[in-house]
Amino acid sequence: SESRVSQMHKEILLRWRRNPRVLVLLRDEGFLREDTQLEDASLLPQADNFRYARIAHAMSVAELANKVGLHRISVGRIERGKIQSLSPAQYALFAQALGVSEAWLRDGTNSPDFLAPEYCNAARDRLAAVETKRAQGKILPSHLCHAAEIHKLFYRDYRDGSIIPVPEVLARLENAIAIEQKRAHRIRKHLPNGTGSSPVSSSSIPANLVRSLDVNIKLLNFKKNLFNI
Repeated sequence: SESRVSQMHKEILLRWRRNPRVLVLLRDEGFLREDTQLEDASLLPQADNFRYARIAHAMSVAELANKVGLHRISVGRIERGKIQSLSPAQYALFAQALGVSEAWLRDGTNSPDFLAPEYCNAARDRLAAVETKRAQGKILPSHLCHAAEIHKLFYRDYRDGSIIPVPEVLARLENAIAIEQKRAHRIRKHLPNGTGSSPVSSSSIPANLVRSLDVNIKLLNFKKNLFNI
């Protein structure tokens, strides 16, 4: 009945009033009347740009919060568009920390160089080459990310093309894959026959080789210093 539908609308608005984006989606899909008045889905129009730039620089929320002098929860709210506005000084701090212009964070104009189409196309090709080498060398993503000092979730965003890393981060990935390829090759030379097809890890090294190098496999720095002697 019409009264029941009206009641459902009120319940939906009450339940999701703190998440305007969900309300917009429900209205667009026809679950709410088109004339339903909703708040703006994002109080900061370019909130997604904060997150994009942070991940493009392989920077954690905590690292960014430390650079701009805010709590990481506040930075998370800014990235989700839950903060109504920022002061000019705060825009300046974020722009400096993220290596972008204040205008791009404020209204999406004056895009950074790492969003230029030419760079994005070249970066995708270079990322595809890194992923090909990783797969062919049977190198675990976690090992590659550890060598590049990049969170594995960031690498996932880079790999699927949703975020393009800045040139410095891309260079770190390319250097890391070269190092991991050499390390994997050295390890496989000492593996028993038939075990070279598995992804390489520090646990793949025979015990007698570990003893000959006088390395304690239980030490946390074993993996870091592996064969760097």
